[in-house]
Amino acid sequence: MNCFIGLDIGTSAIKCILISESGIILGQAKAKNIFLYPAAGRVEYNVDERYNQICNLIRNVVQQNPSTSQVRALCITGASGNGLLLDKDKKPIENAVSWLDLRAEATFNELLSPFTSKYIHSVTGWPKIGSFPFSYFAWMKENKPEVYNSTDFFATDFIYFNYRMSGCWAHDTSTATNFYLQEQTSQKYHQPFLDFLKIDIDTLPKIVKSGEPIGAITAQASQETGLPEGTVVVAGSFDHPSAARGTGMTRIGDLLLSCGTSWVGFFPVASREAALERNMLIDPFLNPAGPWGAMFSFAGVGVTITEYFNLLFNNAPFKFNKFDEAVMASKNENNFPDFDILQKELSPKEYLLKMLNNHSIPEISRSIMESMAKLMRNRIEYFRKEGMPITNVSMVGGFSESKVWPQILADVMEVPVNLIEGEYAGCLGASILSGMGVGLFKNEYDGFSKLNINCTTLEPNQINKLTGYSTSPT
Repeated sequence: MNCFIGLDIGTSAIKCILISESGIILGQAKAKNIFLYPAAGRVEYNVDERYNQICNLIRNVVQQNPSTSQVRALCITGASGNGLLLDKDKKPIENAVSWLDLRAEATFNELLSPFTSKYIHSVTGWPKIGSFPFSYFAWMKENKPEVYNSTDFFATDFIYFNYRMSGCWAHDTSTATNFYLQEQTSQKYHQPFLDFLKIDIDTLPKIVKSGEPIGAITAQASQETGLPEGTVVVAGSFDHPSAARGTGMTRIGDLLLSCGTSWVGFFPVASREAALERNMLIDPFLNPAGPWGAMFSFAGVGVTITEYFNLLFNNAPFKFNKFDEAVMASKNENNFPDFDILQKELSPKEYLLKMLNNHSIPEISRSIMESMAKLMRNRIEYFRKEGMPITNVSMVGGFSESKVWPQILADVMEVPVNLIEGEYAGCLGASILSGMGVGLFKNEYDGFSKLNINCTTLEPNQINKLTGYSTSPT
C-alpha cells in the first residue's frame, strides 16, 4: 500500500499526517511551535530546534505505519515567509525571524523606498509588507551590516528544512512568492531586488513548481526521521493554497476560509490581473494548467479573538467548547452588541469593559462570532459584484473545530459551508502534492478524487437547532 506524509508547518503549530493513496489516514501528530521574544516586537525561533520537532513528528507517524505500506514521498507546506540567514556551509547565522516579527514595521517604507508597493505587488504578487523577508533583509542590511555582510545564503525556513531533508537547494513557486525575490509570472528571480539587497543569484535556491520532486531523503535525514533513505521529497506550497488543494477548492466559484492565526479567504481566479487590480495577495496555484489563487486577509485576527477570550474567561486555556457553551447560553437575539473585532481605538480590555456594561458574556461571545461572519459575508458580496462568483465555501483551520462558529458563518453568509478535515486540511494538500510528485496522482483534481476525503455540509439557517434562536440578519 502506497502512502504519503503531508506536513503543514503553521504559525501556531506543526501538523503531520500519514495517509494512504486511497485516503486512509494511518497516523497523525501535532506539536505547538516555540517562539523566542528577545525584544519588544521581535519574534524569532531556533530553526534547528524546529527541524528536530518536524523530524520527531515524522518519526511518530512512521511508527504508526502498518508494515504492509510504503511511504513513497513527503511534502512540506505551511505558513512560509520566515527569514533566515545562512553561512557558507548553509548553517544558520542567527535565529529564524517569523513573519510575525515587527522590527522593520516602522521603517520598511523608507528601507524599501526605491520600490513602490504597486511595483512590488506587480512583480511578486504580494504588496510591500513590513514583516516578510524582503523587509527583514533590508532591515538587516541597514541595521546589522556586520551580520548581513557575513551572510552567504539568504533563505526561508522552508528552504532550509527541504535542504536538511534532501541535500537539495530548492523551493516552490508558491512559497517563493512571499520570499519576495521571485518575479511571479516568469518564475525567475527579479534582478533589481537582488541588486538592491546585494544577493548573488547563484546562491539562491532553484525554483520549481509545487508538486515537483526536489530530491530524496538523505542517509542523515533517514536517521533523523525514520524514513527510508531515498524517499522522495516533493515541493510544497504556501498554507492556504495547500488547504485549498486538500479541500477540493480548486475551481472558479470555490472559496476557502482558513481560520487560524489570521483569517484568510482564498479562491481560484482566472486572471492574475483581476486580483492585482483589487489589491489581493496572489498565488501561482494551478497556473498555467488551471487558475491563479487570490487571497484576502484579516491578519492576526485569530490572536485578537484569543485575547478577547482570555479576558472573558479569566485566562482559561482557549477551548472551543467553553466559547461554544457561552454562545449557546445566549437567548436574547435582540440584545446582541454590534461587536467590532477590528476596532483599534480602545484596548481589548477597555472595549470589553464597555460592552459588559450592557451585555452578558454569552451575548458578547455570540457577537464576536457574528462579527467575523459579517466581515466574510461583506467580502463575498464585494467579489460577487466585481464579477467573481462565489458559490461553494469550505472552512478550515483551528476555528473550524468549533461546534457553533461554522454554522454561524453559513447562516450569516447565506451559503452552505463545508467542513473537511479542518485542522489537517493543509496536510491533505501536501499529501496530494506528494502523490503528484511520484506520479500516483495526475494532478490536484485526480488526487482529491482518489483520496475520497469526507465532507460535512452545514446548510444556512440551522443555528436555531443548536441555540434556540436564529442569526442576526445585519
